[in-house]
Amino acid sequence: MSFNKTGSNLMTISDFNKKLQQLGSISVDLPFLEAEALLLKAQAVENNDEALAKQLWIAVQIIKTHRDFLEVFRLLRSKKYQDAWFLLERIDIEIIFLKRHFDLSSNAFKIKWISRTVTLLQALFPYRLFISTEMLTLQESCGICKQQVSIRKPCGHRIGEIYGGEMCTREITKMDFIGTVLVETPGNKYSVLFNESDDPKARDEQYATLVLLLSVIKNPYEHWGLRIEQRQIPHSHYPNLKADQLCPCGEGKSYKECCLMESGINYFHYEILLGDKQLKRYQKKSKRKK
Repeated sequence: MSFNKTGSNLMTISDFNKKLQQLGSISVDLPFLEAEALLLKAQAVENNDEALAKQLWIAVQIIKTHRDFLEVFRLLRSKKYQDAWFLLERIDIEIIFLKRHFDLSSNAFKIKWISRTVTLLQALFPYRLFISTEMLTLQESCGICKQQVSIRKPCGHRIGEIYGGEMCTREITKMDFIGTVLVETPGNKYSVLFNESDDPKARDEQYATLVLLLSVIKNPYEHWGLRIEQRQIPHSHYPNLKADQLCPCGEGKSYKECCLMESGINYFHYEILLGDKQLKRYQKKSKRKK
């Protein structure tokens, strides 16, 4: 992405582009850069320069992605795990918006790398069940012109395209709620079902794999990898476990209805790969590989 016009009384497009190339460093002032991008975009819209306004919309989305990515690590270090989870989902959505207008395959501005890291971070959370809502859309309007639209009554604006420096969306103004179902692979990761402990020590145990990662990752842009394998712990490790007690694997069933019928207790084994280091941690998970 390149820019070749300048703005009056603003950072020049050339200077802005140089700043944008520095993304991936924690020293970049992201709020300032985002503010400049929004001002430049507003000027492009005022000048009816749709092409430049679209490029600057892309730039704003890229900056937002980096800003939210760094915020995820701040939340994790503050042990605000659920807030971090919700923001990871927000980053997923921002990158989906970008894909239509920006080539992720080149890893320009580290967006492809951020997308990969977001997926790895999500895999370290203990969340496994989600609520999926079923709705019937009865009425919707265009996010650009605000007109009520339907299949037979389009407004001319295409969903996902950029107009006046903004992305066209559909706003649901009337709907019928049909029901909800429990799912393990949701389209919407916000609706997670998880009982987070109020006890700090117990909460750290729930998020033990994330705690381990944060103990060695000093810079959010540091490269790391993850390997997950399903393994078993011998039944002899639980000599006092009764058949009608909950199975230690975390499936939510009694021991006799779960791993007692297996050759051992099922666990997922996590290996966090960081350069020449290899950190290992056993973490209780569901028997079924997610």
